[in-house]
Amino acid sequence: DSARHVDWKATAKARQLKVREFASEDERRLGLVFDRRLPNAGAVMLEQFEKAVDFCACLAWHFYEIGAMMRFITDGFETSMSPSAEIIYPILEKLVLVEPVLGDVPGTESIFQVSPSAPDAFRIILTCRPRGSIPTEQWGSSYFVFMDSL
Repeated sequence: DSARHVDWKATAKARQLKVREFASEDERRLGLVFDRRLPNAGAVMLEQFEKAVDFCACLAWHFYEIGAMMRFITDGFETSMSPSAEIIYPILEKLVLVEPVLGDVPGTESIFQVSPSAPDAFRIILTCRPRGSIPTEQWGSSYFVFMDSL
């Protein structure tokens, strides 16, 4: 170990060499959720949807570059928590082909039903839903990106 990692105060107090431990970088775990439901098919809404797709792809690529563990969820597609290098291309392929779902379609709520005990340390959810329609239990474990803010 390098002398920079020696905890000098703890060493002096214990009269025994103590080395600082650092958290490993492989603890970066992320769930990336793309909600493709739109309330209408207006031109502005479709433009926001396309910006959200681009932003989601940029986020996925960023977490791939830093070697994070990642999980991706959208309606009809889900990966397991995996090293981002193993799933980045299926994620990007899905985002290239993603189409918006218009209106209230049964089953589209399921992406918000991810259990808080799931292995994601943190979730980023891209959505077009109104802020007041997000389930309360999701606010504590997720960061929301609203399409109208992009």
